[in-house]
Amino acid sequence: MTENKYYRFLNLPFKFEISVPEFGSQKHQKIPQDKIPPALIEFLGKFNCRVGFAEVFRKEPGYFHDLALHLDGLVFDDHVKINYIVNNNGSKMRWWRIKPGLTPKKYVTVVGTEYLYAAEQDCDMLAQAELYKPALVNAGQFHSVHNITNDDRYAFSFMIQKNNGAKLIWDEAVILFKDYLENEFQYIYI
Repeated sequence: MTENKYYRFLNLPFKFEISVPEFGSQKHQKIPQDKIPPALIEFLGKFNCRVGFAEVFRKEPGYFHDLALHLDGLVFDDHVKINYIVNNNGSKMRWWRIKPGLTPKKYVTVVGTEYLYAAEQDCDMLAQAELYKPALVNAGQFHSVHNITNDDRYAFSFMIQKNNGAKLIWDEAVILFKDYLENEFQYIYI
């Protein structure tokens, strides 16, 4: 058994009140500060944390390709986000490790954030989950989404910072939010 350092479901003391924005041909948008759910801001404030960056991703039906394996940022640091998915219906988030001796490539998203990516054949899958409720996710490791459903999948993603501006790291987050983490899915089998 391997400890799951990739995702944990959250039992938050509020419901996400958030609307899917108009996308047009866009698949990735920054969420303005005034559109972040006030209940999330209040919840994080109790832990001396805040939303450092917020974005929403649209994955179309049947979506999966090599460029989807990415790391949010340029450092493998196990930083966390809270993700809330709309229209999940069976899509899966996956986490990966690049094979020894291979180097990821660097790019910039349409909203101006830098990231690393690698092709699927250059990585080994470590975990996967259908995120059917709010979840703490490790965005500081390679991850991707496989949407084999018939619906667009919208992922609202909130990067968490401590009030001093440092990103919240996985091991810190599971201690901080221990009373809100579901006990099941503690281990993964891949």
